[in-house]
Amino acid sequence: MKNSRTTLLKASMAACLAIGVATIVAQQATPPRAKRINRAIELLAAGQPIYYTGSHSGTTGTFERR
Repeated sequence: MKNSRTTLLKASMAACLAIGVATIVAQQATPPRAKRINRAIELLAAGQPIYYTGSHSGTTGTFERR
């Protein structure tokens, strides 16, 4: 009776250890995720304005040229 309890206890401890190790390995295999997709979203979250400084060439544009 005592021998079967010891065996059951050891098997339970081994199963818990295996689950714990598998969890740690799975967490380390996942690459860390970025907090934001890009800098523009970070600026908007901080209440900062975003300015577009690129070229409008090649587009019809929505503003009048002088």
